[in-house]
Amino acid sequence: MFDRRATCIAWILWALPFMPAAASADDANNTPAAKRAPEPQADAELLEYLGSVDAEGQEWMDYLSQTDITQLVKAKKTADATKVEDR
Repeated sequence: MFDRRATCIAWILWALPFMPAAASADDANNTPAAKRAPEPQADAELLEYLGSVDAEGQEWMDYLSQTDITQLVKAKKTADATKVEDR
């Protein structure tokens, strides 16, 4: 019991110096490169294209009105279960 506790304490004491570095490792504002990099500008043409992609057409509305979503979900679940069983 004592050996296990001593090992745990030793591991914690060993890891303590690395904790501040790990806590700030994913902080993008902490890196010098992030401070120097300019803010990317939005592409107006891309934004216009993306805005036109989700425009609801009559064909899509017709498809949704004729499709039973619950049947599609059940079919997908059974297909996924079949794939898992085949492995």
